[in-house]
Amino acid sequence: MALGDQTRRHIMTKKAGMRALLLDIATDLQHYAQGIASWVDRTGEARKGIRGGVKTSRGGFTLYLEHTVWYARFLETGTQPHEIEPELKKALHWPGADRPVGKVMHPGIKSYAVLVPTADANIDDITKAILDYWRG
Repeated sequence: MALGDQTRRHIMTKKAGMRALLLDIATDLQHYAQGIASWVDRTGEARKGIRGGVKTSRGGFTLYLEHTVWYARFLETGTQPHEIEPELKKALHWPGADRPVGKVMHPGIKSYAVLVPTADANIDDITKAILDYWRG
């Protein structure tokens, strides 16, 4: 067996192990983010919708942490105060309201960011784990 074959086999083995390492890290990040999410759950879908994973392309890897609910950007960044007007009707009405209204002023919501704080809190450990893996 040629030296080049051994080297290729070693690199392929390391790449397979790298994917496994990153999947473990992704799971840890997912659990960390779900644990620090400070919003009050109504359905639990937003918390369950935080997902970590690994994508492979052209021999490289992308470690990711994402939200899967459509309103995730509002949780992550919050919203400014804004006006809400009816789209299909002439007025807005909801249970408990005194009367229908033409518009309401929403006070906005604060940010409940978890993705960037999770990455920031774990980046040193992630870097160390990857470097240790390739050095070992």
